[in-house]
Amino acid sequence: MVKKIYKLTSDNYVYIGKCGGSIKTRYYQHKYYANLRMNTGQGLFYSSFFCFQDSDVDYSLLEDNVDDEVACIREEYWINYYKEQGCNVVNINSANGKDLEKEKKRMAKYYYEN
Repeated sequence: MVKKIYKLTSDNYVYIGKCGGSIKTRYYQHKYYANLRMNTGQGLFYSSFFCFQDSDVDYSLLEDNVDDEVACIREEYWINYYKEQGCNVVNINSANGKDLEKEKKRMAKYYYEN
């Protein structure tokens, strides 16, 4: 399955994510759960919620048709890229919640074999 890497941007925050479907649909999922959490205190907390504390949140496509095997590495790349640009990136986990060094080794093997 191919993925899309996207960015949510507000006045003060940046969030990087990946999805297999429509970015617009994923944006509205983030927005729904953020509103649910802020208005009722119910539901899980996601780091993307920080973006929705501001009034306007934009979403944009960073990469399209990313192979599932490399999606976590590409997401991590963009997280680091925007941090290095001085943006207030609110991602609290690595792109996949796994050890990044293990992922890099796995990806090196994947690229070597393909």
